[in-house]
Amino acid sequence: MTRVYRNVPNGITWIERGSNVPVLALPDHGDPVWRWMTPDVSMLVYDDELHAVETETIDEERARLRAALIEAVAESKIPAVSKSDVRKLIEEVITK
Repeated sequence: MTRVYRNVPNGITWIERGSNVPVLALPDHGDPVWRWMTPDVSMLVYDDELHAVETETIDEERARLRAALIEAVAESKIPAVSKSDVRKLIEEVITK
């Protein structure tokens, strides 16, 4: 699987072609280089397989899961006091 990431603060585009292959670093200024190190995950902002920013995609999925769980609790037949407790637990777990 080929993935393309962008490290915006450092001005580098990373191309990853698989787990046992060096990544190609394409700096905005300078020559491309092959590196065995993995790019800093916190700096990677785009995944061409997802056609989206990975962190935004994860946040969207987390929000969708939270909404589905809250809706399931609302539709359940458990007592209202318990529903409140379950919703608080969902918020604690999903936001971490």
